[in-house]
Amino acid sequence: MERLLVIGIDGATWRVLGPLLETDGLPNIKAVMSEGAYGILESTLPPFTTPAWNSMLTGLRPHRIGV
Repeated sequence: MERLLVIGIDGATWRVLGPLLETDGLPNIKAVMSEGAYGILESTLPPFTTPAWNSMLTGLRPHRIGV
């Protein structure tokens, strides 16, 4: 059975994470990234936590799930 692990850091951007990864400020995240796949996500508009995570988990836009 294949396994999936999704790591989401609320409010994090590559502008913040990039320098930390380059200077080994996040060694565990860097190790996970080197062994798996990662990408850039686009948030909901406006970018609020609850609708963004609900949309990510369901694949639906916030207005479709009533958030």
